[in-house]
Amino acid sequence: MRRLLKEVEDQADAEDIAAVERFVDFEYDWKGRSLSIFSCANDDYWQQYALAVPVESRAIVSDKPYVTPLAGLWDTYGRFVVAMVDRQGARLLLFQMENS
Repeated sequence: MRRLLKEVEDQADAEDIAAVERFVDFEYDWKGRSLSIFSCANDDYWQQYALAVPVESRAIVSDKPYVTPLAGLWDTYGRFVVAMVDRQGARLLLFQMENS
């Protein structure tokens, strides 16, 4: 994780990097097989998800949530929900793979 954060330190806010490191070092319970974190210190936004399945290790810095690896779980596990929340409201999207 530290190597991934080091690779994006010139793109990411130092507060976000520190928040991720602090969470992993002191708060994460290590029950999941993967961890997905969304952080924006400037907007006081923090969300983390422990996942029961593995996903590829990566750190992405973007002005929009990068959910492609989570969407990739659809191919394997069939159904998931994505919540997109902003100051005006929320949108919940349910994705379910159908058998052909």
